[in-house]
Amino acid sequence: MSKWTGKSRGGVIGYSFFVYTIKWFGVSAAYTLLGIVYPFYYWFEKDKKANLVNFYKTVGLDSKTTKKVIKKNFKLLGQCLIDRIAFLIGKDKYYTFSMDGEQNLLDISKTGKGGLLLSAHLGNWEIAGNLLKKRGINANINILMLDAEHKQIKKFLAHQTNGDLFKVIPITDDFSYLVKLKEAISKNELICLHGDRYLDGSKTIEKEFFGRKTNFGSGPFEIGARLNVPVCIVFAMKTSKRHYALSASKIIDNSSVQEISDLYISTLESLVKEYPEQWFNYYDYFEKDTSS
Repeated sequence: MSKWTGKSRGGVIGYSFFVYTIKWFGVSAAYTLLGIVYPFYYWFEKDKKANLVNFYKTVGLDSKTTKKVIKKNFKLLGQCLIDRIAFLIGKDKYYTFSMDGEQNLLDISKTGKGGLLLSAHLGNWEIAGNLLKKRGINANINILMLDAEHKQIKKFLAHQTNGDLFKVIPITDDFSYLVKLKEAISKNELICLHGDRYLDGSKTIEKEFFGRKTNFGSGPFEIGARLNVPVCIVFAMKTSKRHYALSASKIIDNSSVQEISDLYISTLESLVKEYPEQWFNYYDYFEKDTSS
């Protein structure tokens, strides 16, 4: 997983196009327009498609199924982005959602120790953060993430929308974000971050993922162990146009890096098998196999 740069693609024009469409004509109109736009990405993003082919081959999908899944993947990514914008501009009432393991999240906020919510770029993690607040999770939710989006896009979205229902703690080179993490934990707040990506030079841990030895960034798992906070694995999967299924794993407390990473990998692998079309990592995920 050494090809990820930490930056997302897209521009202000693309974002504004869908923001105004949703505001003036609704989510359904945005979905219709997406049906015209996403095929261009499907046909011309050859590198991304090739990386997905390699990933799905490792997961165990045959060639015919892989082709269908990849096409659906590009479409669902666009829908997830539309859904994110819809939530931010107050259109969330048009969506429904279910929750498996909700009590786990309610319990984690009662410990008084804060908590770590681990997720991945599988499903719609932005929706997960927003829905958790709406489910009565009283603790503040902080998203730890690379602050790599273009400033123009961030400024545009902040002006046009109601803003996220959670706070962002940007990862910085001077490690000042660690102070903010500890401050949030001391206030019994929740920290949400992703364990499925890392940048070159980051400390890693080798795990078996779909039968392949794969490097994962060790930082997310070490945070839970070193801060001694309860950890829960959280995902939001899109099951229909207007419905999301949220899941929260059992809570593990006083846990080691090994325990946290084992639970994370097993949960991630299970959900990828169930929702392969919602795997939104578009780079060469696995290390090259040099054994043959």
